Amino acid sequence: MSDLVKQTKKEKMEQLNKQLKDLESEAEEAPEIKEKEIAEVEPIKIEKPKRPRSQAQIKQFEKVYQRKMEEANKRKVKRAQEEKEEKEQLEKKLIEKAIKLKKKQINRIKVIEELSEDEEVIKESPVKPPTQYINKPAPVINKPIKQVDPYEAFRLKFKII
Repeated sequence: MSDLVKQTKKEKMEQLNKQLKDLESEAEEAPEIKEKEIAEVEPIKIEKPKRPRSQAQIKQFEKVYQRKMEEANKRKVKRAQEEKEEKEQLEKKLIEKAIKLKKKQINRIKVIEELSEDEEVIKESPVKPPTQYINKPAPVINKPIKQVDPYEAFRLKFKII
């Protein structure tokens, strides 16, 4: 039974191959005919020489060209101004971000210093088992904080004009 199935499949394949070959041969013949028809149908185009422009046309063209150049210059100036404003805004945002990051860094350093001071106090005192638990408040460090304009400090540090 499997031989019968194989044989029918082979026959179908042969039929399909024959049809494919027929189609290929027809496709090869068809373009030759189309190319001949296209060559016969397309007329040859003859270009006429252009008429020279009159003085009025030339003057009008110059006026339009000058107006076009003025508008282009206006757009150029406007674009440059917008870019400058955008750059200033971006610079301001960057400075603000840098200040925020610097403040965070300072706060982290303060926390680390407090922890290191606590460790030094613990290292200096000999270890004795406590007889009573005493809750002592954390040592308060009162350092005078100088008021500095963060924008100016940032500009001076990174030499921003």
